[in-house]
Amino acid sequence: MREARHFKRIWGQINSDMQTEFQANSMTVTQVSQAIGQALQAGFPQWIWLEGEISGFKVWGRPAKGWFFELKDDRSTLSAVVWASDMPNMTQPREGEQVRVLARVAWANRQGRINLNVKQMQPAGLGALLIEIEARRNRLVADGLTAAERKRPLPRYPHRIALVTSPDSAAAADVLQVLRLRWPLAQVRVFPSGVQGDTAPKQLIRALDSMDAEGGMDVCLLVRGGGSLTDLMAFNDEALCRRLVLTHCPVISGIGHETDTALVDWVSDLYASTPSNAAELATPDCQEVNAQLVQLKRQFVLAMRMRLDHQAQRWTQANERLTDPRGLFAKKREQIERTERDLVRQHRWLVQQKRLRCARLHQALIAQDPKLALQKAQGRLANLTARLNQNPMRGQWQSQSHRLDRVIGRLKQAQQTLLQKQSQRIAQVSASLRAMDPNQVLARGYAYIEDEQGRVLTSGAQLTPDQSISLRMQDHETLDVGARITRLQPK
Repeated sequence: MREARHFKRIWGQINSDMQTEFQANSMTVTQVSQAIGQALQAGFPQWIWLEGEISGFKVWGRPAKGWFFELKDDRSTLSAVVWASDMPNMTQPREGEQVRVLARVAWANRQGRINLNVKQMQPAGLGALLIEIEARRNRLVADGLTAAERKRPLPRYPHRIALVTSPDSAAAADVLQVLRLRWPLAQVRVFPSGVQGDTAPKQLIRALDSMDAEGGMDVCLLVRGGGSLTDLMAFNDEALCRRLVLTHCPVISGIGHETDTALVDWVSDLYASTPSNAAELATPDCQEVNAQLVQLKRQFVLAMRMRLDHQAQRWTQANERLTDPRGLFAKKREQIERTERDLVRQHRWLVQQKRLRCARLHQALIAQDPKLALQKAQGRLANLTARLNQNPMRGQWQSQSHRLDRVIGRLKQAQQTLLQKQSQRIAQVSASLRAMDPNQVLARGYAYIEDEQGRVLTSGAQLTPDQSISLRMQDHETLDVGARITRLQPK
């Protein structure tokens, strides 16, 4: 009983102390939330830089009033928000992107949680590196260095191959092995260079300069084994890419594994997924080439046999159609002799006709001679004079005689004038006849031309090169003159 009273007294004292403590430390939820906010504001600088990964990205409102996401690292996660007033100053992030933000640690009273109010945001780590690579790629595209029409074709059968890489790397060993197996006829020249690190781009450029200075390369292989993005950054160098398009021979790039890409893949003449693939694209397979050569040899032999058989058939057919040329020559000679006889006869007939015509014209001229007409007139006059003397009307006639004498004088004068005119006409007609006489023309050194058929040629347009002709001169009846046309030149 006494123990019960003692326990009751102790419990009352404890209850009294608890009530006193509760009254002293009593706070509302809002007071606690405000106290937490004040403590956070006092415990952190106004703005701090944080780096983390974007997770759970959401856009709130239409139009967007805010971006809500979580910023996390490998151990912790914090809620973050970008308000609409700060959105124009930054690019909308992507899920999983690594970023670096300038933020203020704030306490959200209503939600009862800590928020990061982000003021600035920029890519961090690999994200910034990728953005820089993309900017370089855009500059190369804008300058036309990635255009397909700029790419140079590869030689089908290269004789000299340049290999630009680290000579001790596994990539170089793989490429050399593939080249030996596929195309051992090619001469491979290795231009050593570093392929990783800050100095690698300059070394690669010097290796390309050495390759162009040596000259004679058919194709260049720029290769490197796989690695991370930072390991392959030497092949994202913009100066290297611009030097690559100036090489004297086409370039095949084989950087990393199939999933790896570099800027040199955009500007090279051909992209290969791996170093070994670059060696395969640069060379033909010697076994396939040998098989093609064997097939081409068979086709060539078959074509030559068919051609020889065809030519033999044509020779046989031509030999069957071919006759003795002596018979053809004899027949042609007989035709020529017969044509010549016909031409001679025709020419003699023409000359005879001309002579007969000249004789007829000469007789006609003689018949029209004024001297004969004058003699006849004088005879008639003498006869009339004798009859007049015997006429009893002589006195009257004498008066008429004087008159007649005057008439006869005028008649003689007219006859003399007519005689002169007729003489001139006879001279003109004689000259025309002499001009028409072919023998007279030939006697002056002229000749006329006949073709093989005996036709007289009167124009140069009737002549053709290598044509046989005959020249008819004054002595053509005793001498046959032949010629051949060697040149016809218009004026």
